[in-house]
Amino acid sequence: YEFIKTNRPRVFILENVPGMTCIKGVNYLEKWLDLLAVTVNGQSKMFPNPENLGYHCHWTIMQTMDFGLAQNRERIYIVGFRDVGDKFRFPVGSPLTKKLKDFLEPEVAAKYYLSKKAIERIIRRNDFMAQVGLFEESPTISANSFQHNNHVILQTNKEGKTFVNEEAGTLRSNASHNYMCLLDLYGRIRRLTSKECARLQGFPDSFQWPVSESQRYKQVGNAMTVNVIQ
Repeated sequence: YEFIKTNRPRVFILENVPGMTCIKGVNYLEKWLDLLAVTVNGQSKMFPNPENLGYHCHWTIMQTMDFGLAQNRERIYIVGFRDVGDKFRFPVGSPLTKKLKDFLEPEVAAKYYLSKKAIERIIRRNDFMAQVGLFEESPTISANSFQHNNHVILQTNKEGKTFVNEEAGTLRSNASHNYMCLLDLYGRIRRLTSKECARLQGFPDSFQWPVSESQRYKQVGNAMTVNVIQ
């Protein structure tokens, strides 16, 4: 708010999680629009806030998977115009044709593979892991929606339970709350590389990240999806 108030950009784009519509009973989306917008999705606000910045805002929820990337990432996007933006329309996505395997590097360094101790921690928290043959030499993974040629995605939620996805889950800046790794048909488990994460956010391999790898993971998780905002 303060940045927009001070700099008065002609156009701005904001992104946040859909859950901002109700955090501990508070609708923060409504609060944001109350301070930013004089019109919302083409409709004038009946009782604008005296501190309202007078922008014409449009908002919607968009899914990264609808824009060619195998990442399950729903986000609220707010686009604000200093002048009337009545001709603005959000882009329309299309069915996903790619799978996670299309974003993976063919070979990765040994540091990305989990240690036996780390794997045992996952096993202790998740009864179903034996069902995917984690310790077999060549686990048999049935030809269902969880299969990706050589890998399935394992994602741990904040309760510590691991589940499998056809697409990568949402990439975040704090991996401890949404840890993702890959299980291959040889029973090995590894983390996604920062390059793979960047690909799942729409960044080309040529994009330069002049920071450490740990910071790269954070920046990728905090970024807006390139394919959506293009």
